[in-house]
Amino acid sequence: MLLHLGRISITWQRILLIAGCAVLFSLWLSWVPLTEIDEARFTEATREMLSSHHLADYIIPHFNGEPRFQKPILYYWIQAGSMRLFGVNETAARLPSALATLLTVLLLHAFLLRWLVPRENTDPDRILAGRGAAFLGAAALAVMPLTAIWAHAAVTDPTLTLFITGALLALLQADLETCKSRRWYPAAAACMALAFLTKGPVGVVLPAVVWFAYHLSRRTLRSTARTLPWIGSIAVFLLIAVPWYYAVYHLNPEFLKHFFLKENVERFTTVMEDHGFNNPILGLLFYPLISLPLLFPASAFLVHDLIAPARQDVMPLDASVYARLRRFAWIWIAGMLAVFSLSRTQLPHYIQPIAAAAAIIFALYALGRLHAPALPTRRRRWANSVTLFMLACFGALCAGGPAVILRLGSVPGGPLGSLPFPPAVVQAVLLLLVIGGGLFILGLVVGAARKRPLLLVGWTMAAWTGLLFVLILGVAPLVVRSQYSRSAAVGKYLSTLPPGPVLFYTERSSESVVFYARRQIEFFVYNRRKQSRIRFRERLSVLPRAVVVTDAKGLAELQNEYTVREMHTIGSCIIVNADRSNK
Repeated sequence: MLLHLGRISITWQRILLIAGCAVLFSLWLSWVPLTEIDEARFTEATREMLSSHHLADYIIPHFNGEPRFQKPILYYWIQAGSMRLFGVNETAARLPSALATLLTVLLLHAFLLRWLVPRENTDPDRILAGRGAAFLGAAALAVMPLTAIWAHAAVTDPTLTLFITGALLALLQADLETCKSRRWYPAAAACMALAFLTKGPVGVVLPAVVWFAYHLSRRTLRSTARTLPWIGSIAVFLLIAVPWYYAVYHLNPEFLKHFFLKENVERFTTVMEDHGFNNPILGLLFYPLISLPLLFPASAFLVHDLIAPARQDVMPLDASVYARLRRFAWIWIAGMLAVFSLSRTQLPHYIQPIAAAAAIIFALYALGRLHAPALPTRRRRWANSVTLFMLACFGALCAGGPAVILRLGSVPGGPLGSLPFPPAVVQAVLLLLVIGGGLFILGLVVGAARKRPLLLVGWTMAAWTGLLFVLILGVAPLVVRSQYSRSAAVGKYLSTLPPGPVLFYTERSSESVVFYARRQIEFFVYNRRKQSRIRFRERLSVLPRAVVVTDAKGLAELQNEYTVREMHTIGSCIIVNADRSNK
Protein backbone atom coordinates (compact mmCIF):
# COMPACT_ATOMS: atom_id res chain seq x y z
CA MET A 1 0.00 0.00 0.00
CA LEU A 2 2.75 2.47 0.91
CA LEU A 3 4.53 1.79 -2.36
CA HIS A 4 1.34 2.47 -4.32
CA LEU A 5 0.77 5.73 -2.44
CA GLY A 6 4.41 6.65 -2.93
CA ARG A 7 4.06 6.39 -6.71
CA ILE A 8 1.75 9.40 -6.56
CA SER A 9 3.90 12.44 -7.24
CA ILE A 10 4.35 14.96 -4.42
CA THR A 11 2.41 17.57 -6.38
CA TRP A 12 -0.54 15.23 -6.81
CA GLN A 13 -0.36 14.24 -3.17
CA ARG A 14 -0.80 17.89 -2.23
CA ILE A 15 -3.64 18.30 -4.72
CA LEU A 16 -5.42 15.25 -3.29
CA LEU A 17 -5.00 16.52 0.28
CA ILE A 18 -6.32 19.96 -0.65
CA ALA A 19 -9.26 18.52 -2.57
CA GLY A 20 -10.15 16.06 0.19
CA CYS A 21 -9.94 18.73 2.88
CA ALA A 22 -11.98 21.14 0.76
CA VAL A 23 -14.81 18.63 0.54
CA LEU A 24 -14.57 17.45 4.15
CA PHE A 25 -14.11 20.85 5.78
CA SER A 26 -16.06 23.24 3.58
CA LEU A 27 -19.30 21.82 2.23
CA TRP A 28 -21.58 22.64 5.14
CA LEU A 29 -19.93 25.81 6.41
CA SER A 30 -23.01 27.82 5.42
CA TRP A 31 -25.67 25.10 5.53
CA VAL A 32 -26.00 25.11 9.31
CA PRO A 33 -26.56 28.05 11.69
CA LEU A 34 -24.08 29.18 14.33
CA THR A 35 -23.89 27.05 17.46
CA GLU A 36 -23.63 28.01 21.11
CA ILE A 37 -21.64 29.39 22.84
CA ASP A 38 -18.22 30.09 21.36
CA GLU A 39 -19.20 30.27 17.69
CA ALA A 40 -21.94 32.77 18.45
CA ARG A 41 -19.73 34.97 20.61
CA PHE A 42 -16.71 35.02 18.30
CA THR A 43 -18.73 35.69 15.15
CA GLU A 44 -20.93 38.38 16.65
CA ALA A 45 -17.91 40.11 18.22
CA THR A 46 -16.26 40.19 14.80
CA ARG A 47 -19.45 41.51 13.20
CA GLU A 48 -19.65 44.31 15.76
CA MET A 49 -15.99 45.08 15.08
CA LEU A 50 -16.68 45.43 11.36
CA SER A 51 -19.77 47.58 11.91
CA SER A 52 -17.86 49.99 14.15
CA HIS A 53 -16.09 53.10 12.89
CA HIS A 54 -13.80 53.41 15.92
CA LEU A 55 -10.21 52.14 15.87
CA ALA A 56 -10.47 51.12 19.54
CA ASP A 57 -13.11 48.50 18.64
CA TYR A 58 -10.54 46.79 16.42
CA ILE A 59 -8.26 46.47 19.45
CA ILE A 60 -10.79 45.43 22.10
CA PRO A 61 -13.64 43.29 20.69
CA HIS A 62 -17.20 43.55 21.98
CA PHE A 63 -20.05 41.06 22.15
CA ASN A 64 -23.62 42.28 22.49
CA GLY A 65 -22.25 45.73 23.26
CA GLU A 66 -20.00 44.60 26.12
CA PRO A 67 -16.17 44.22 26.05
CA ARG A 68 -15.16 40.62 25.44
CA PHE A 69 -12.20 39.79 27.66
CA GLN A 70 -11.98 36.05 26.99
CA LYS A 71 -9.48 35.86 24.11
CA PRO A 72 -6.73 37.96 22.43
CA ILE A 73 -7.28 39.68 19.12
CA LEU A 74 -5.65 37.69 16.31
CA TYR A 75 -8.53 35.34 15.55
CA TYR A 76 -10.97 38.26 15.41
CA TRP A 77 -8.74 40.01 12.88
CA ILE A 78 -8.49 36.89 10.72
CA GLN A 79 -12.24 36.34 10.89
CA ALA A 80 -12.85 40.02 10.12
CA GLY A 81 -10.69 39.73 7.00
CA SER A 82 -12.71 36.74 5.86
CA MET A 83 -15.99 38.60 6.43
CA ARG A 84 -14.68 41.62 4.53
CA LEU A 85 -14.01 39.40 1.54
CA PHE A 86 -17.01 37.05 1.62
CA GLY A 87 -19.67 38.92 3.58
CA VAL A 88 -21.08 38.65 7.08
CA ASN A 89 -22.32 35.06 7.06
CA GLU A 90 -21.61 31.62 8.49
CA THR A 91 -19.29 30.61 5.65
CA ALA A 92 -16.99 33.59 6.11
CA ALA A 93 -17.04 33.10 9.89
CA ARG A 94 -15.99 29.45 9.67
CA LEU A 95 -13.61 29.69 6.71
CA PRO A 96 -10.53 30.66 8.82
CA SER A 97 -10.83 27.43 10.82
CA ALA A 98 -11.08 25.33 7.67
CA LEU A 99 -8.08 27.08 6.11
CA ALA A 100 -6.03 26.81 9.31
CA THR A 101 -6.71 23.07 9.46
CA LEU A 102 -5.80 22.65 5.80
CA LEU A 103 -2.53 24.51 6.36
CA THR A 104 -1.77 22.28 9.35
CA VAL A 105 -2.28 19.19 7.17
CA LEU A 106 -0.03 20.55 4.41
CA LEU A 107 2.61 21.64 6.93
CA LEU A 108 2.76 18.16 8.44
CA HIS A 109 2.89 16.60 4.97
CA ALA A 110 5.90 18.76 4.05
CA PHE A 111 7.64 17.90 7.32
CA LEU A 112 7.08 14.15 6.89
CA LEU A 113 8.33 14.29 3.31
CA ARG A 114 11.50 15.96 4.58
CA TRP A 115 12.31 13.25 7.12
CA LEU A 116 10.61 10.03 5.96
CA VAL A 117 11.95 10.16 2.40
CA PRO A 118 15.68 9.30 2.37
CA ARG A 119 17.76 11.73 0.36
CA GLU A 120 21.07 9.92 0.25
CA ASN A 121 19.65 6.41 -0.24
CA THR A 122 18.98 5.56 -3.87
CA ASP A 123 16.77 2.54 -3.13
CA PRO A 124 13.53 3.40 -5.02
CA ASP A 125 11.35 1.28 -2.71
CA ARG A 126 12.52 3.20 0.34
CA ILE A 127 11.81 6.51 -1.38
CA LEU A 128 8.34 5.36 -2.41
CA ALA A 129 7.62 4.01 1.07
CA GLY A 130 8.62 7.30 2.66
CA ARG A 131 6.39 9.26 0.29
CA GLY A 132 3.50 6.90 0.96
CA ALA A 133 3.93 7.16 4.73
CA ALA A 134 4.06 10.98 4.54
CA PHE A 135 0.82 11.08 2.56
CA LEU A 136 -0.84 8.57 4.87
CA GLY A 137 0.18 10.55 7.98
CA ALA A 138 -1.19 13.82 6.56
CA ALA A 139 -4.42 12.10 5.50
CA ALA A 140 -4.77 10.58 8.97
CA LEU A 141 -4.49 14.06 10.50
CA ALA A 142 -7.26 15.33 8.23
CA VAL A 143 -9.74 12.56 9.10
CA MET A 144 -9.26 12.51 12.87
CA PRO A 145 -12.50 13.68 14.56
CA LEU A 146 -10.41 16.03 16.70
CA THR A 147 -9.37 17.76 13.48
CA ALA A 148 -12.32 17.31 11.13
CA ILE A 149 -15.08 18.36 13.54
CA TRP A 150 -13.53 21.63 14.73
CA ALA A 151 -12.42 22.57 11.22
CA HIS A 152 -16.09 23.53 10.75
CA ALA A 153 -16.31 25.69 13.87
CA ALA A 154 -15.76 29.44 14.13
CA VAL A 155 -13.51 29.12 17.19
CA THR A 156 -9.84 29.78 17.95
CA ASP A 157 -8.66 26.18 18.40
CA PRO A 158 -7.83 25.29 14.74
CA THR A 159 -5.84 28.52 14.38
CA LEU A 160 -4.08 27.92 17.70
CA THR A 161 -3.32 24.34 16.59
CA LEU A 162 -1.72 25.61 13.38
CA PHE A 163 0.67 27.91 15.25
CA ILE A 164 1.52 25.43 18.02
CA THR A 165 2.10 22.69 15.44
CA GLY A 166 4.32 25.06 13.45
CA ALA A 167 6.31 25.94 16.57
CA LEU A 168 6.86 22.32 17.59
CA LEU A 169 7.75 21.16 14.08
CA ALA A 170 10.28 24.00 13.89
CA LEU A 171 11.80 22.94 17.22
CA LEU A 172 11.92 19.32 16.06
CA GLN A 173 13.45 20.39 12.75
CA ALA A 174 16.16 22.25 14.67
CA ASP A 175 16.94 19.10 16.64
CA LEU A 176 17.06 16.84 13.58
CA GLU A 177 19.20 19.07 11.40
CA THR A 178 22.92 18.71 11.85
CA CYS A 179 23.65 22.17 10.49
CA LYS A 180 21.78 25.47 10.20
CA SER A 181 19.57 24.44 13.09
CA ARG A 182 19.71 27.87 14.73
CA ARG A 183 17.50 29.42 12.05
CA TRP A 184 14.51 27.36 13.15
CA TYR A 185 14.33 28.86 16.64
CA PRO A 186 13.24 32.34 15.47
CA ALA A 187 10.62 30.60 13.31
CA ALA A 188 9.38 28.71 16.40
CA ALA A 189 9.34 31.98 18.36
CA ALA A 190 7.24 33.63 15.64
CA CYS A 191 4.73 30.77 15.74
CA MET A 192 4.53 30.95 19.54
CA ALA A 193 3.98 34.71 19.35
CA LEU A 194 1.09 34.21 16.93
CA ALA A 195 -0.31 31.51 19.23
CA PHE A 196 0.05 33.94 22.14
CA LEU A 197 -2.01 36.47 20.16
CA THR A 198 -4.59 33.78 19.42
CA LYS A 199 -5.27 32.29 22.85
CA GLY A 200 -2.75 33.67 25.32
CA PRO A 201 -0.10 31.94 27.48
CA VAL A 202 -1.11 28.43 26.42
CA GLY A 203 0.49 29.15 23.04
CA VAL A 204 3.87 29.48 24.75
CA VAL A 205 3.48 27.04 27.64
CA LEU A 206 2.63 23.97 25.54
CA PRO A 207 5.61 24.15 23.10
CA ALA A 208 7.94 25.05 26.00
CA VAL A 209 6.81 22.05 28.08
CA VAL A 210 7.29 19.65 25.15
CA TRP A 211 10.71 21.05 24.21
CA PHE A 212 11.88 21.01 27.84
CA ALA A 213 10.66 17.45 28.49
CA TYR A 214 12.15 16.16 25.23
CA HIS A 215 15.65 17.49 25.84
CA LEU A 216 15.46 16.54 29.50
CA SER A 217 14.69 12.95 28.50
CA ARG A 218 17.71 12.94 26.15
CA ARG A 219 19.95 14.73 28.66
CA THR A 220 20.67 17.44 26.12
CA LEU A 221 18.85 20.29 27.84
CA ARG A 222 21.94 22.21 28.99
CA SER A 223 23.93 21.79 25.78
CA THR A 224 20.97 22.75 23.59
CA ALA A 225 20.06 25.75 25.73
CA ARG A 226 23.61 27.08 25.35
CA THR A 227 23.39 27.07 21.55
CA LEU A 228 19.98 28.72 21.29
CA PRO A 229 19.81 32.17 19.66
CA TRP A 230 18.01 33.58 22.68
CA ILE A 231 18.27 37.26 21.82
CA GLY A 232 17.03 36.91 18.26
CA SER A 233 14.20 34.54 19.20
CA ILE A 234 13.01 36.69 22.10
CA ALA A 235 13.16 39.78 19.90
CA VAL A 236 11.01 38.10 17.24
CA PHE A 237 8.49 37.02 19.87
CA LEU A 238 8.26 40.48 21.43
CA LEU A 239 7.96 42.31 18.11
CA ILE A 240 4.95 40.18 17.15
CA ALA A 241 3.19 39.66 20.48
CA VAL A 242 3.74 42.81 22.53
CA PRO A 243 2.22 45.67 20.42
CA TRP A 244 -1.41 44.58 20.81
CA TYR A 245 -1.08 43.85 24.54
CA TYR A 246 0.57 47.24 25.00
CA ALA A 247 -2.26 48.97 23.14
CA VAL A 248 -4.88 47.13 25.19
CA TYR A 249 -3.18 48.10 28.43
CA HIS A 250 -3.45 51.78 27.53
CA LEU A 251 -7.07 51.54 26.35
CA ASN A 252 -8.43 49.35 29.14
CA PRO A 253 -6.08 47.94 31.82
CA GLU A 254 -8.96 45.81 33.15
CA PHE A 255 -8.85 43.76 29.93
CA LEU A 256 -5.44 42.28 30.68
CA LYS A 257 -6.25 41.78 34.36
CA HIS A 258 -9.42 39.89 33.51
CA PHE A 259 -7.79 37.93 30.70
CA PHE A 260 -4.67 36.72 32.52
CA LEU A 261 -6.18 36.18 35.98
CA LYS A 262 -9.70 34.97 35.23
CA GLU A 263 -9.41 33.43 31.78
CA ASN A 264 -6.06 31.73 32.40
CA VAL A 265 -5.18 31.35 36.08
CA GLU A 266 -8.73 30.86 37.32
CA ARG A 267 -9.68 28.66 34.37
CA PHE A 268 -6.70 26.43 35.17
CA THR A 269 -7.31 26.24 38.91
CA THR A 270 -11.14 26.11 39.08
CA VAL A 271 -14.03 24.61 37.13
CA MET A 272 -15.55 27.41 35.05
CA GLU A 273 -18.98 27.31 33.37
CA ASP A 274 -19.44 23.66 34.47
CA HIS A 275 -16.69 22.56 32.05
CA GLY A 276 -14.76 20.09 34.16
CA PHE A 277 -14.95 17.66 37.06
CA ASN A 278 -15.04 18.35 40.77
CA ASN A 279 -13.52 14.91 41.27
CA PRO A 280 -9.75 15.27 40.53
CA ILE A 281 -9.42 11.57 39.59
CA LEU A 282 -12.00 11.95 36.83
CA GLY A 283 -10.20 15.09 35.69
CA LEU A 284 -6.93 13.21 35.31
CA LEU A 285 -8.56 10.39 33.33
CA PHE A 286 -10.73 12.53 31.07
CA TYR A 287 -8.24 13.53 28.38
CA PRO A 288 -6.37 10.20 28.07
CA LEU A 289 -9.71 8.43 27.58
CA ILE A 290 -11.36 11.00 25.31
CA SER A 291 -8.25 11.19 23.12
CA LEU A 292 -8.83 7.61 21.91
CA PRO A 293 -12.06 8.33 19.97
CA LEU A 294 -10.98 11.85 19.03
CA LEU A 295 -7.79 10.56 17.36
CA PHE A 296 -9.51 7.59 15.70
CA PRO A 297 -8.52 5.60 13.66
CA ALA A 298 -4.87 6.52 14.28
CA SER A 299 -5.34 6.02 18.04
CA ALA A 300 -5.74 2.24 17.66
CA PHE A 301 -2.41 2.01 15.87
CA LEU A 302 -0.82 4.38 18.38
CA VAL A 303 -1.70 1.91 21.11
CA HIS A 304 -0.07 -0.81 19.00
CA ASP A 305 3.08 1.32 18.70
CA LEU A 306 3.10 1.87 22.44
CA ILE A 307 2.83 -1.87 23.19
CA ALA A 308 5.08 -3.22 20.42
CA PRO A 309 7.06 -0.48 18.65
CA ALA A 310 8.90 -1.24 15.44
CA ARG A 311 12.55 -2.17 15.76
CA GLN A 312 15.03 0.39 14.54
CA ASP A 313 16.76 -2.14 12.32
CA VAL A 314 13.62 -2.69 10.19
CA MET A 315 12.89 1.01 9.70
CA PRO A 316 13.93 2.43 6.31
CA LEU A 317 15.28 5.48 8.14
CA ASP A 318 18.39 6.49 9.93
CA ALA A 319 18.12 5.07 13.45
CA SER A 320 18.65 8.42 15.14
CA VAL A 321 15.98 10.10 13.00
CA TYR A 322 13.41 7.42 13.78
CA ALA A 323 14.20 7.44 17.48
CA ARG A 324 14.04 11.23 17.74
CA LEU A 325 10.81 11.53 15.74
CA ARG A 326 9.08 8.88 17.81
CA ARG A 327 10.36 10.19 21.14
CA PHE A 328 9.44 13.79 20.36
CA ALA A 329 5.95 12.84 19.15
CA TRP A 330 5.16 10.75 22.22
CA ILE A 331 6.45 13.47 24.56
CA TRP A 332 4.39 15.96 22.54
CA ILE A 333 1.24 13.91 23.29
CA ALA A 334 2.09 13.05 26.89
CA GLY A 335 3.20 16.58 27.80
CA MET A 336 0.07 18.24 26.48
CA LEU A 337 -2.24 15.63 28.00
CA ALA A 338 -0.51 16.18 31.34
CA VAL A 339 -0.90 19.97 31.19
CA PHE A 340 -4.56 19.84 30.21
CA SER A 341 -5.33 17.05 32.70
CA LEU A 342 -4.01 19.24 35.53
CA SER A 343 -6.37 22.03 34.48
CA ARG A 344 -9.70 22.07 36.32
CA THR A 345 -11.62 23.51 33.35
CA GLN A 346 -11.74 20.89 30.59
CA LEU A 347 -13.30 20.64 27.15
CA PRO A 348 -12.57 17.95 24.52
CA HIS A 349 -11.23 20.31 21.84
CA TYR A 350 -8.55 21.77 24.13
CA ILE A 351 -6.24 18.88 23.19
CA GLN A 352 -6.44 19.51 19.44
CA PRO A 353 -2.70 20.41 19.25
CA ILE A 354 -1.79 16.74 19.90
CA ALA A 355 -3.31 15.64 16.58
CA ALA A 356 -0.18 16.26 14.50
CA ALA A 357 1.95 14.24 16.91
CA ALA A 358 -0.48 11.33 16.64
CA ALA A 359 -0.25 11.55 12.84
CA ILE A 360 3.58 11.40 13.02
CA ILE A 361 3.47 8.21 15.10
CA PHE A 362 0.86 6.75 12.77
CA ALA A 363 3.09 7.41 9.75
CA LEU A 364 6.06 5.81 11.52
CA TYR A 365 3.92 2.82 12.45
CA ALA A 366 2.89 2.29 8.81
CA LEU A 367 6.50 2.65 7.65
CA GLY A 368 7.66 0.13 10.25
CA ARG A 369 5.02 -2.42 9.23
CA LEU A 370 6.39 -2.45 5.66
CA HIS A 371 9.48 -4.38 6.78
CA ALA A 372 8.10 -6.01 9.94
CA PRO A 373 9.03 -9.65 10.53
CA ALA A 374 6.51 -12.11 9.12
CA LEU A 375 6.22 -14.09 12.37
CA PRO A 376 4.96 -11.81 15.15
CA THR A 377 6.22 -12.11 18.68
CA ARG A 378 3.90 -12.68 21.63
CA ARG A 379 4.03 -8.98 22.43
CA ARG A 380 3.12 -8.08 18.86
CA ARG A 381 0.25 -10.59 18.84
CA TRP A 382 -1.11 -8.97 21.98
CA ALA A 383 -0.80 -5.54 20.37
CA ASN A 384 -2.60 -6.78 17.24
CA SER A 385 -5.48 -8.08 19.34
CA VAL A 386 -5.83 -4.78 21.21
CA THR A 387 -5.78 -2.82 17.94
CA LEU A 388 -8.46 -4.99 16.34
CA PHE A 389 -10.63 -4.74 19.44
CA MET A 390 -10.35 -0.95 19.52
CA LEU A 391 -11.08 -0.64 15.81
CA ALA A 392 -14.16 -2.84 16.11
CA CYS A 393 -15.51 -0.97 19.15
CA PHE A 394 -14.95 2.51 17.76
CA GLY A 395 -16.26 1.53 14.32
CA ALA A 396 -19.47 0.13 15.80
CA LEU A 397 -19.87 3.19 18.03
CA CYS A 398 -19.28 5.72 15.24
CA ALA A 399 -21.65 3.92 12.87
CA GLY A 400 -24.28 2.88 15.42
CA GLY A 401 -24.46 5.97 17.63
CA PRO A 402 -25.52 8.44 14.92
CA ALA A 403 -27.93 5.87 13.50
CA VAL A 404 -29.76 5.79 16.84
CA ILE A 405 -29.95 9.60 16.89
CA LEU A 406 -31.30 9.73 13.35
CA ARG A 407 -33.85 7.01 14.11
CA LEU A 408 -35.16 9.09 17.03
CA GLY A 409 -35.91 11.89 14.59
CA SER A 410 -34.72 14.87 16.61
CA VAL A 411 -32.09 15.98 19.09
CA PRO A 412 -33.20 17.09 22.56
CA GLY A 413 -31.50 20.00 24.24
CA GLY A 414 -31.66 22.76 21.62
CA PRO A 415 -31.62 26.18 23.32
CA LEU A 416 -35.01 27.15 21.87
CA GLY A 417 -36.33 23.65 21.21
CA SER A 418 -35.43 21.09 18.54
CA LEU A 419 -36.79 20.54 15.04
CA PRO A 420 -37.44 17.10 13.51
CA PHE A 421 -35.12 15.69 10.85
CA PRO A 422 -36.42 15.53 7.24
CA PRO A 423 -37.54 11.87 6.80
CA ALA A 424 -36.22 11.42 3.25
CA VAL A 425 -32.79 12.78 4.15
CA VAL A 426 -32.62 10.58 7.24
CA GLN A 427 -33.27 7.45 5.20
CA ALA A 428 -30.49 8.34 2.76
CA VAL A 429 -28.02 9.07 5.55
CA LEU A 430 -28.92 5.85 7.38
CA LEU A 431 -28.28 3.86 4.18
CA LEU A 432 -24.87 5.50 3.76
CA LEU A 433 -24.04 4.75 7.40
CA VAL A 434 -24.88 1.08 6.89
CA ILE A 435 -22.73 0.91 3.78
CA GLY A 436 -19.82 2.73 5.45
CA GLY A 437 -20.04 0.60 8.58
CA GLY A 438 -20.13 -2.57 6.48
CA LEU A 439 -17.02 -1.54 4.56
CA PHE A 440 -15.27 -0.75 7.82
CA ILE A 441 -16.02 -4.19 9.31
CA LEU A 442 -15.04 -5.83 6.00
CA GLY A 443 -11.68 -4.09 6.17
CA LEU A 444 -11.06 -5.42 9.68
CA VAL A 445 -11.96 -8.97 8.68
CA VAL A 446 -9.80 -8.97 5.55
CA GLY A 447 -6.82 -7.37 7.28
CA ALA A 448 -6.98 -9.73 10.24
CA ALA A 449 -7.49 -12.85 8.08
CA ARG A 450 -4.54 -12.16 5.81
CA LYS A 451 -2.31 -11.05 8.71
CA ARG A 452 -1.05 -8.12 6.67
CA PRO A 453 -0.81 -5.04 8.88
CA LEU A 454 -0.53 -2.56 6.01
CA LEU A 455 -3.64 -4.00 4.40
CA LEU A 456 -5.45 -3.48 7.69
CA VAL A 457 -4.21 0.11 7.85
CA GLY A 458 -5.27 0.80 4.27
CA TRP A 459 -8.74 -0.71 4.61
CA THR A 460 -9.29 1.05 7.92
CA MET A 461 -8.29 4.46 6.55
CA ALA A 462 -10.37 4.08 3.40
CA ALA A 463 -13.51 2.82 5.17
CA TRP A 464 -13.21 5.32 8.02
CA THR A 465 -12.77 8.20 5.57
CA GLY A 466 -15.99 7.22 3.82
CA LEU A 467 -17.78 6.83 7.14
CA LEU A 468 -16.46 10.18 8.37
CA PHE A 469 -17.75 11.92 5.24
CA VAL A 470 -21.23 10.61 6.02
CA LEU A 471 -20.96 11.65 9.68
CA ILE A 472 -19.57 15.13 8.96
CA LEU A 473 -21.55 15.96 5.83
CA GLY A 474 -24.75 14.06 6.64
CA VAL A 475 -25.36 13.47 10.34
CA ALA A 476 -23.70 16.59 11.78
CA PRO A 477 -25.60 19.14 9.62
CA LEU A 478 -28.92 17.47 10.46
CA VAL A 479 -28.14 17.56 14.17
CA VAL A 480 -26.94 21.17 14.19
CA ARG A 481 -29.86 22.41 12.10
CA SER A 482 -32.26 20.59 14.38
CA GLN A 483 -30.78 22.30 17.43
CA TYR A 484 -30.13 25.84 16.17
CA SER A 485 -32.35 26.63 13.16
CA ARG A 486 -35.01 28.01 15.48
CA SER A 487 -32.49 30.40 17.05
CA ALA A 488 -31.53 31.68 13.60
CA ALA A 489 -35.19 32.11 12.63
CA VAL A 490 -35.93 34.14 15.78
CA GLY A 491 -32.90 36.34 15.20
CA LYS A 492 -33.74 36.99 11.55
CA TYR A 493 -37.26 38.03 12.52
CA LEU A 494 -35.93 40.41 15.18
CA SER A 495 -33.64 42.00 12.56
CA THR A 496 -36.74 43.19 10.67
CA LEU A 497 -38.14 45.13 13.66
CA PRO A 498 -37.53 48.87 14.18
CA PRO A 499 -34.89 49.98 16.72
CA GLY A 500 -35.79 49.50 20.35
CA PRO A 501 -35.03 47.33 23.37
CA VAL A 502 -35.34 43.55 22.93
CA LEU A 503 -35.47 41.31 26.00
CA PHE A 504 -35.13 37.53 26.07
CA TYR A 505 -37.04 35.91 28.92
CA THR A 506 -36.84 32.16 28.34
CA GLU A 507 -35.87 28.95 30.10
CA ARG A 508 -32.59 28.82 28.16
CA SER A 509 -30.84 31.60 26.30
CA SER A 510 -29.47 31.41 22.77
CA GLU A 511 -26.68 33.91 22.16
CA SER A 512 -26.49 33.10 18.45
CA VAL A 513 -29.73 35.09 18.12
CA VAL A 514 -27.66 38.26 18.57
CA PHE A 515 -25.72 37.61 15.36
CA TYR A 516 -28.84 37.02 13.27
CA ALA A 517 -30.78 39.89 14.87
CA ARG A 518 -27.96 42.39 14.14
CA ARG A 519 -28.82 44.21 17.37
CA GLN A 520 -28.17 44.10 21.10
CA ILE A 521 -30.36 41.77 23.15
CA GLU A 522 -30.76 41.52 26.91
CA PHE A 523 -30.97 37.94 28.21
CA PHE A 524 -32.81 36.86 31.36
CA VAL A 525 -32.84 33.09 31.97
CA TYR A 526 -35.46 32.32 34.58
CA ASN A 527 -34.65 28.65 35.24
CA ARG A 528 -31.13 29.19 36.61
CA ARG A 529 -31.50 31.66 39.45
CA LYS A 530 -34.24 33.70 41.09
CA GLN A 531 -32.22 36.88 40.64
CA SER A 532 -32.85 36.64 36.90
CA ARG A 533 -36.61 37.08 37.40
CA ILE A 534 -35.98 40.07 39.67
CA ARG A 535 -33.62 41.73 37.19
CA PHE A 536 -36.08 41.12 34.36
CA ARG A 537 -38.91 42.85 36.24
CA GLU A 538 -36.62 45.70 37.26
CA ARG A 539 -35.60 46.20 33.65
CA LEU A 540 -39.20 46.16 32.46
CA SER A 541 -40.17 48.69 35.13
CA VAL A 542 -38.05 51.39 33.49
CA LEU A 543 -39.25 50.67 29.94
CA PRO A 544 -42.64 51.93 28.78
CA ARG A 545 -42.64 49.29 26.07
CA ALA A 546 -40.31 46.59 24.79
CA VAL A 547 -40.13 43.61 22.47
CA VAL A 548 -39.91 40.44 24.56
CA VAL A 549 -39.02 36.96 23.30
CA THR A 550 -40.45 34.46 25.72
CA ASP A 551 -42.35 31.16 26.00
CA ALA A 552 -45.73 30.14 27.36
CA LYS A 553 -44.59 30.32 30.99
CA GLY A 554 -42.97 33.72 30.58
CA LEU A 555 -45.98 35.03 28.65
CA ALA A 556 -48.30 34.20 31.55
CA GLU A 557 -46.11 36.31 33.87
CA LEU A 558 -46.03 39.23 31.44
CA GLN A 559 -49.79 39.35 31.03
CA ASN A 560 -50.21 40.11 34.73
CA GLU A 561 -48.45 43.49 34.48
CA TYR A 562 -48.30 44.46 30.80
CA THR A 563 -50.61 44.83 27.87
CA VAL A 564 -49.20 42.13 25.63
CA ARG A 565 -49.63 41.96 21.87
CA GLU A 566 -48.36 38.85 20.19
CA MET A 567 -46.30 39.68 17.13
CA HIS A 568 -44.95 36.35 15.94
CA THR A 569 -44.58 32.73 17.06
CA ILE A 570 -41.67 30.47 16.09
CA GLY A 571 -42.05 27.05 17.66
CA SER A 572 -42.15 27.48 21.41
CA CYS A 573 -40.86 31.08 21.16
CA ILE A 574 -43.46 33.81 21.40
CA ILE A 575 -42.41 37.31 20.35
CA VAL A 576 -44.58 39.97 21.93
CA ASN A 577 -44.80 43.73 22.32
CA ALA A 578 -45.20 44.51 26.01
CA ASP A 579 -46.67 47.94 26.79
CA ARG A 580 -47.15 49.11 30.38
CA SER A 581 -48.82 52.41 29.46
CA ASN A 582 -51.99 50.64 28.28
CA LYS A 583 -52.37 48.42 31.34
